[in-house]
Amino acid sequence: DVNAAPITQAVFDDRWSIVFFGFTHCPDVCPTTLQVMKNVVSKILEQQQTKPQIVFMSIDPARDTSEVMKNYISFFDEEFVGITGDMNTVHALTRALGIVASFTANAEDPKNYSVDHTASLLLIDPQRRVREKISAPHVADTIVADYLTMIGAPN
Repeated sequence: DVNAAPITQAVFDDRWSIVFFGFTHCPDVCPTTLQVMKNVVSKILEQQQTKPQIVFMSIDPARDTSEVMKNYISFFDEEFVGITGDMNTVHALTRALGIVASFTANAEDPKNYSVDHTASLLLIDPQRRVREKISAPHVADTIVADYLTMIGAPN
């Protein structure tokens, strides 16, 4: 996590979560999506509903250390959960969930590569089941409506 503590699947226990896979050097999709998620949480709280846990998982752990993730997440909401890890573990998880990431080298500056990735959000229920994949473009009102429908639906 952002404090360099080990994290397990238990992070998803007993609460609804919305998970987004991205990276801190992302120029557009990631910061925009995290801002939308901040708006989603605000709108859900305005309706006096239980807010989901927002999880931002790095697909670029080589650059996204715990400290980098902590600083990045705090710009949006300090309650958001930031997760990073070693590349093999991240790759195995993203592959299992159908999240795609491809790295494009920069010949002039190898440390300044780009990463194209799936912009979908995953809604995970308190039993750790993926209940919905929310495709881009992300609109706060639509996500709120989907979330409220899902949390009210029978298991």
